[in-house]
Amino acid sequence: MSFALTDDRPTYRGITPRRAFDPEAHGWGALELVLRAGALRVDDKAFPTFADPTKSASQARERGAGVNWYLSRNVKWMLDYLRTRFVDGDAAGDREDEKVILNRLQISF
Repeated sequence: MSFALTDDRPTYRGITPRRAFDPEAHGWGALELVLRAGALRVDDKAFPTFADPTKSASQARERGAGVNWYLSRNVKWMLDYLRTRFVDGDAAGDREDEKVILNRLQISF
């Protein structure tokens, strides 16, 4: 899910800023807030024949949020925070949650 924080119009391919990044011309590009959710559930029949529940998670749920900055039609900078919670995957019970910050600069032609 995404929401444009500027007056630019989002499309399936992202946002093309009405005013590309140019500080001298007071152009700052476009900003977009993004939200993400996902889940994985491994079939119970996989355990213990194909996977060990003390080493492999049987479920994972991911939630995340981020900001996309479109400097121009061809340049995009992304900053995301994701947290994944697991069921099983550790000898003591549930595997520890994963928390990650992702940063990416994308140039497209």
